[in-house]
Amino acid sequence: MVNHRLANVMRHLGRLVGRADGAELPDGQLLERFAVQHDHAAFEALVRRHGRLVLGVCQRVLQDLHAAEDAFQAVFLVLARKASSLDRSRPLTSWLYTVAYRLALRARSAGVRQRQCQEQAQIMHPDLSTTQPADEAATRELRQLLDEELNRLPEKYRMPLVLCYLEEKSHEEAARELGLPRGSIAKRLAGAQERLRQRLVGRGLALSGGSLVAKMTETGSAAVVSPGLIDSTVTAAVSFAAGSVASGLASLSATALAEGVMKTMFVAKLKAVVAVGVALGIAVGGGLFAYSGMADPVKVGEQPPVAAPKPERPTAEKIAAAIQNLESNRFEDRQVAADYLVAADLAALPALRAALKERHPLETTRRIESIIKSISRPERMLKVEVELPTAPVMLGVGQGRIAAKLWLKNTWDEPIVVCQPLDGSIHKERDPKYGFTLLDDKGKEVPKAAWAGCGNVNPLRAEDFIRLKPGEKVDVFNREGSFGSLDAGYFKDLRPGTYTLSVRYRMAGTGKPGGAPLGNPGAGAQQMLNEALACDLVSEPVKFRVIDAPSTEQLQTMVDRQDESEVKLADAINALVGRKQLPSFASVCKVLRHKDPRAREAAASALRLYTDAGKAEALILASRDENELVRGAAVSGMQGVKEKAVVTALIDRLGDSDFQVRYATITRLKELTGQSFGYSHLTPLQQSEPAIQKWKTWWMDNKEAFKFR
Repeated sequence: MVNHRLANVMRHLGRLVGRADGAELPDGQLLERFAVQHDHAAFEALVRRHGRLVLGVCQRVLQDLHAAEDAFQAVFLVLARKASSLDRSRPLTSWLYTVAYRLALRARSAGVRQRQCQEQAQIMHPDLSTTQPADEAATRELRQLLDEELNRLPEKYRMPLVLCYLEEKSHEEAARELGLPRGSIAKRLAGAQERLRQRLVGRGLALSGGSLVAKMTETGSAAVVSPGLIDSTVTAAVSFAAGSVASGLASLSATALAEGVMKTMFVAKLKAVVAVGVALGIAVGGGLFAYSGMADPVKVGEQPPVAAPKPERPTAEKIAAAIQNLESNRFEDRQVAADYLVAADLAALPALRAALKERHPLETTRRIESIIKSISRPERMLKVEVELPTAPVMLGVGQGRIAAKLWLKNTWDEPIVVCQPLDGSIHKERDPKYGFTLLDDKGKEVPKAAWAGCGNVNPLRAEDFIRLKPGEKVDVFNREGSFGSLDAGYFKDLRPGTYTLSVRYRMAGTGKPGGAPLGNPGAGAQQMLNEALACDLVSEPVKFRVIDAPSTEQLQTMVDRQDESEVKLADAINALVGRKQLPSFASVCKVLRHKDPRAREAAASALRLYTDAGKAEALILASRDENELVRGAAVSGMQGVKEKAVVTALIDRLGDSDFQVRYATITRLKELTGQSFGYSHLTPLQQSEPAIQKWKTWWMDNKEAFKFR
């Protein structure tokens, strides 16, 4: 509350000295003030300047005042977050109109706080309260059609209409914003009106040019932005730009809408980058127009298209000069320099980081920080991917386990540090952690545990972190100490069908649950924690199929024949174990040589339930498997198997590379022999060598006379 009041006081002082209004400053300079100097008054000037346009679009699409105000706030929340990356040389009007229209459509499709039609009319259009319902509905429909067709126009024609009729600017003001001669704006405007009129005619609405202008002017003047809405929006947007939203200033709907649109913008931008990359790849391979199918045919009498000049490769000298120009007194010079550095992308990053360590005026330092933030975003550096089995997941016996892989891939050109989700108890506040979103075939979210993975209660260790080289990726689900698979129990009411799964990975970079220290990380762990990439990323969705379990007889046949045409062997074995209907011992031993490690793991785990002769030999074979999960299952299955060959095999596993296998090994040895010789599974292998040697010596001396406990 104190911060909110202080912000109001500062904005009032800004108005007194002529900063808050910013009427004489173009949008680009106001955006720069906000992005670089965190100038609240500059942002408020933008809200006041374009607020009526944004609220008008939201009202016409949503037909509900409260929902429109939520969407209005969401538009400016997005603007605050994107301020540092927007092109400041272009008018902001087009960007705001497009974002407002699409965001309002998103809110309408989600059914955000919709009202009854009669209540909408009373709130939204008090001036039409005496109009007959049919006329009123027609008016609303016309306004919506105007926005729909206006949004479909090319920007060249849309912008004059928006500026002159929705924002009610003069021809001179519109021409100045568009960078056109004053005489050209009238011609451009007339052409735009005719295009829009023809589109409306195609929709069954015949309007003359004068009627169209009158309707658009009436549409543009309908919205009134209250001072309270402006104040709350500005304060909430400033907070949102810093990574949070002040309580009570923006509704949950507005915040959710803004976050959703930000993700959509990122995906769209990513697709555009991929498209450009593909085009460049084609160009390098043989020229964009070398193959006749790659270019539009040239019509008779037309000149062939002139290829755009290739952008110059950024050089160290030009990058240094651009950084120097960030201190220029001219806004245009600073803008050109900033645009060049952003376009130079990762090539400019080392020089920008070096410049950040030098002495600069505070405003220049903030400009450099803003450009670095724009270039080195976490979503550009790290990619999260989820991989699921192609075979159906069998959940008929309530034991479904999805052998998922969660890949973290370094897409940057420098090494980065990530932290894997650890094993142990589930703590929703744990850092790092991952969560799931599961949708059924109708797109409806399936109830689930919001965060199904996290870390244990032990302090972070240096080995919990992974340093990824450029292009390198790691599967943190199947790394030492991680889960390895998803349990269907995380999701309630799962039924046979097709599902869509996406995984969210979050690393806040604190290593703390709920803001409280989690033990005392060692120096190595703390150093890695300081380097770890802080991010909150979601994978692309992956589809998988869930089926009912076949009958027991069918499952038995599948295991006997190692038939995976319908389900995976691992799922078949686990289903039979769950039904307490074990496959034949010979079939399970045969699976221990299968190529799929999940099948071998399931077979090794099932061996503990058999009493057949040869069980010890089968477990010993599995304990030497190349996969640590298979070895761990085999060692765990040795519980109660009192054969000397088992003790020999367990001592060999004391030097296993996986600490979970080592833990199971020493646990079995203590149970069978009562000895430990100071061995700990957490001790690094090199330091464990003396204890392992004691075990070997003791067993060599006592093997013949040894008797099990």
